[in-house]
Amino acid sequence: AFDRTGRQSRANASFDTPSDGEGAFSLAGGDAGAVSGLFDVFYPGLSAEFEDSAGGFGADQHVRVQISLEDAYKSAAHVLRLNMPRLGSDGRIVMEPRQINIHIPGGVIPGQHLRVPGEGLVQDEAPAGDLFVEIAFAPHPVYRVDGRDLFLDLPIAPWEAALGARITLPTPGGTVDLRIPPNAHSGEKLRLKGKGLPAYPPGDIFATLMIVNPDVTTQTARAFFERMERDLAFDPRANMGG
Repeated sequence: AFDRTGRQSRANASFDTPSDGEGAFSLAGGDAGAVSGLFDVFYPGLSAEFEDSAGGFGADQHVRVQISLEDAYKSAAHVLRLNMPRLGSDGRIVMEPRQINIHIPGGVIPGQHLRVPGEGLVQDEAPAGDLFVEIAFAPHPVYRVDGRDLFLDLPIAPWEAALGARITLPTPGGTVDLRIPPNAHSGEKLRLKGKGLPAYPPGDIFATLMIVNPDVTTQTARAFFERMERDLAFDPRANMGG
């Protein structure tokens, strides 16, 4: 679309996808910076000319920062150390190191963008653009994140599954008490409402029960399981037919 129409003013530029496309985008005011970032990727240097023709505004810049799941539960300060482009008076883009302090508010979710005003592309004799920080989560050893909700596989002992139990579950927001009902099965899901990411509304935690058998390493332990086999007369494959 840009090749067909050439330069257009910042105020009324509009580029539509073909009729069979699923979407379109348009430029109005600060939106030009987002397109600038796209041109930087595919046509380095072209966005500088585009921004200049759009009225002398600085370009917005986008970065992606990875935070811990625990930081998403509370406010956290982060320092971004970046090589940021700067447009000089000669029209050339040079990279310069910059250190930017940002505040991560509690309740952020993956994919959310935080706007830092005036920390985008610096352009001589023109207002700087904004910096948009996309939030990503570092992999967690226990929890998986889906939107506002957290998921985990929760190991439990056979007697906890059979008799029921109350356990203490550590979460990124602190420990919680969780009740396992009697006769629980592997694959059964328990829900902790409102204990997921503290967004608005807050998410939930879903724990999938996984029964873990202890290692039989002593004669006493072996005798215990042999007694279970004899006394319970339990066939886990009774419903498989045959």
